[in-house]
This record gives sequence, C-alpha cells and structure tokens, in this order.
Amino acid sequence: MKKILITGANSYIGTSFEKYMEQFGNDYSVDTVDMIGDSWKSKSFSGYDCVFHVAVFMSQELRIQITAR
Repeated sequence: MKKILITGANSYIGTSFEKYMEQFGNDYSVDTVDMIGDSWKSKSFSGYDCVFHVAVFMSQELRIQITAR
C-alpha cells in the first residue's frame, strides 16, 4: 500500500484528488493535513511515499478580501 499525504485538506484540488483516489480502494492510503494555523507543524511528513502539496498560503488581508466578495 502506498501512503499519500495531501496538504490543503479542504481545498478544491485536495478534496477532488482524495475522492479520485477512492476508486483504487486499498492500494493507497490517503491522509490530509490543513495548513491553516500551526497544527501542521506537529505533523510528521515522513513515512509517506508522496506528498501532494496543494495548500495555498495567503495573507489574512487577502483572505478577508476574497470572502467579502
């Protein structure tokens, strides 16, 4: 079994990829990590065969502008 870690747990690309991987059943183990805040810093990235990095870092000001639209 291959282990995959997806950063950007709630991103469109991350969730779409996670759903896509479901078709392969037990061939892959998929974990996700949210990069918002500091909780990701305690996550070990070792032990994964692949890290699919789709998290987007943006300033709080930009985040407010986007959600205000």
